[in-house]
Parts: sequence; structure tokens; C-alpha cells
Amino acid sequence: MTAGISRTARVKTAIMSEVDPDLARQVADAYAAGATQRQVSEQFGIYPRLVRQALRQEGVPARLPGTRREDLDETAAWVDRYRLGETMTSISLSSGYGVHTVQRRLRSAGVQVNPRPGPRHIRWDEATRAAVLTRYQAGERIADIAKDEGVSANRLRYVLAKAGTPVGDSQEAHRSARRALGGPLYGPKPRVRRTPPEPDRDALLGHVRRCGLDLELVAGDQLSMSTYGAWAKANGAPTVTTLRRHLGPWRQTVARVGYVPGSQPRLTYARLTKKQAVEAVRSYIAYCDEE
Repeated sequence: MTAGISRTARVKTAIMSEVDPDLARQVADAYAAGATQRQVSEQFGIYPRLVRQALRQEGVPARLPGTRREDLDETAAWVDRYRLGETMTSISLSSGYGVHTVQRRLRSAGVQVNPRPGPRHIRWDEATRAAVLTRYQAGERIADIAKDEGVSANRLRYVLAKAGTPVGDSQEAHRSARRALGGPLYGPKPRVRRTPPEPDRDALLGHVRRCGLDLELVAGDQLSMSTYGAWAKANGAPTVTTLRRHLGPWRQTVARVGYVPGSQPRLTYARLTKKQAVEAVRSYIAYCDEE
């Protein structure tokens, strides 16, 4: 390693130095034969920057994109297809190039390119418009007509509206509903909240009675929430949560059918004095040390 010179500086110096004259001449010949700079770089195994430097040494100007002979022939074919009525989108799909590339090459060839149709611009003649109106008035769906004509349903609705034909639009129904409700005319569709019907309270109490009959309970016996929950899960009955939401507290629900709620056992904890707590901790530490 050369002291005092960084790797970046050495690489930059090597790139800025002149390319071997024989190699530069071969690069220029390959480029003049029609190969691209990338192809020349891969052919000789050198960086693309060295290819450009070799071309500058030989005085060979770089070609603009799309000016190769193959590109010129392809552009001429695009010009003929476009003048025969084919759209830029169709040419783009068949050639694999983007629409903007097709448009740029057509303009470079001196072709007056028509603006791409916007969301409300359809280039139809009067005969086509009349045929579309006749099909719609005959009862055909907008989606089917738009698919046959190669346009979107929204564009077709606009054409029909411009022709004075009433179009059944679901959005207009939504706007009418918003007007009636006093809300904004545009925006998300109004949400209709559907409230579930109120269940029959007697039917809910009937499930509690049936639980007591299956468990052979008599009036005054205990029926806890856990006992009923297990029975309801096995028999597909409403849950305890449903009963409490519509009938009120569990104590009142079981009282209506003659039972009493089951008592929940309470956990009791021994209250230790400070001395007992210290002794318990010491015993636990000693046990851990033995392990």
C-alpha cells in the first residue's frame, strides 16, 4: 500500500488516467458498430466510465437514447401504427416500453401526438356515440357497454350524462339520503346502524328454568353462574353475560325462577406479624440455599 494515498484517491486517479490506446480503439469500433455502452462494458470487462472515457479519447460522440438503428426502425414502425389509429397505450403494451417512452420517440420523429384522454375525454365519433346510447336505452348494463368499448364505467356515465340521458347512479341515491339527513353531499357512504332486536325476556328465563330442571333443582336451591355457564355451553343456551345484559344482576334473575345465587368462596389470608414475616423470609432463604 502506498503511504499517504487513500484507496478512493487511487481509484479516482486510475479512472481519470487515459485508457490504453489499443483498447480505446477497440471500444470505439464496437460502439460505432451499434453496441450500447453497457454492452461494450460487458464485452471488454471494464467499467462504463472507462467506456465513456475511451470514446472521448477517440473523439466518438455518445448517442442519445433511442437513436440506434434498431431503435430508429422500431420508432418508424410505431409512427406507422400510430398514424393508422392505434393508441400509444396499445403500442406500449405490445412493445414492452412505457407510454412516456413511446410518446417521446413519436415526438422526436416529428409526429403530432394527441393528448392522452383524461377521465372525461373519449375520442368517439358520432356513430359510436349513437350506438352506445341506443344500447343503453335498450336496457344493457353500463358495465357491459364500457367493457365492449374499452373504457371505464365512469367515463361512459359522463358521456351519457352529457348526451342528456338519465343515468341510474347509486351515488346519487346516497347524496339524496345525505340531503335528507342534513349531512355532506360527498364523502363516505352513510353508515346505517342496525340495532339487534330485543330478545324475549320470558324466553331467557325459560333457559334458566330448564337448567334447573336438568340439574334436578328445587325451589330454594343454589344456582351459581359457573354452574349455569357450564350447562349453557353444553346445551347451546344463552350465556351468563347475555342474561345479565337483558335481565339484570344474576341474583335477581335466579330469584325470579325460585332459586338463590351460589355463594362464591372467599379467599382468606393469614395476617402475620412483623416478626413472623421476618422468620418466614429467613426460612425461605435457607431453603433456597439448601437447594
